[in-house]
Amino acid sequence: MENAAKSTTKATQAGHYPVLTLTGTSVLAQKHKYASNDKDDGLGVRGNLNLYSWGGISASVRRDKQKEIYQKYKYFETQEQLGSTIGKLYLTALRAKESLQINRQSLSRHNNLLKDLSVIVKYDGGRRSELIEARARQLQVETNISQQTRTMELALSRLSKYTGSRLSADDLQDPFRSESAVSLVRRFKNDDNGINPSYLAQQAERESANEELAVAKAARMPSVNLEGNASRETRELYVNMSWNVLDMAARYNVAKNAETLIAAESKLDQIVREVAEKSQTAEIDMAQSEQRSDITAQHIVAQKEVVKAYELQFKIARRTLTDVLGAYTELAGIEQEYVSARNDFRDAALDYLVAQSQVANWAGVVQEK
Repeated sequence: MENAAKSTTKATQAGHYPVLTLTGTSVLAQKHKYASNDKDDGLGVRGNLNLYSWGGISASVRRDKQKEIYQKYKYFETQEQLGSTIGKLYLTALRAKESLQINRQSLSRHNNLLKDLSVIVKYDGGRRSELIEARARQLQVETNISQQTRTMELALSRLSKYTGSRLSADDLQDPFRSESAVSLVRRFKNDDNGINPSYLAQQAERESANEELAVAKAARMPSVNLEGNASRETRELYVNMSWNVLDMAARYNVAKNAETLIAAESKLDQIVREVAEKSQTAEIDMAQSEQRSDITAQHIVAQKEVVKAYELQFKIARRTLTDVLGAYTELAGIEQEYVSARNDFRDAALDYLVAQSQVANWAGVVQEK
């Protein structure tokens, strides 16, 4: 698109150059008061060169140059959006992988409990109902594993469209493992909208609209051209002035372009506000997610001690099966909350990079200026 915009600019610049036209005339009928005005058959050349157009052609060139700039920054904006899409798919797969690991740990605990219960039931048939209940809980965990596996595999499949080769679960690593909310903001905060491609593209769009308005205004003014004709019998060179003194379409075109300029300026302001709002929201989300993950990490340690105690007490009939299964469920829930908090932090970190237009920079992609 940028190359197409450059070609458009060159075509517009050609408005400063003369236009030569080869003509061929075959008179079918004519009647003039003076024979000297009669038109002759034959070939000829007609030329036209604009001498003055109230800056219309120059404004058109400036407009098209701004469109070149617009396409350039739209490319970088698309690059950021693509990075966001890939990042979200990656983080979706990573979230599913980590949830899957938690469910597998929970399944292992249920399997160990079932082994112990199977031994107990051999000597105490009255506790078979407990074995059935434990088996039902085990099946629920296996169902969760199946659902998380599907989510992860779908995300990896969609991700392969962008990576060229299919990633496996082992390839998924935490891309923000060495980052905190403070360090990420310190490294990638962008206080200058002058490097935000969305802002720069819209800025070029505004300037383009401004020049388009100048073109529309110039179109309502007189046009002065140097024109000439040459054939075997005649030679003509003259200055021609034309002015559409009544052209309602041109009038409305000026009004339309004035409104377009206002809309472009409003959108530019909107982009600045959106960048600030999204960045602030992402910063808050990162900080809150970090706090949640710290608290749940401590909670996991405490709950694991509870599980161990309940398992030992169950073996000596001091705790019921319901108590043990409840402890398992609570531990799995806390572990899932930790995974959720960590992944919410990653999602917020990616949102922050997107808002700051720093995805390519963070990923190490060198952008041409």
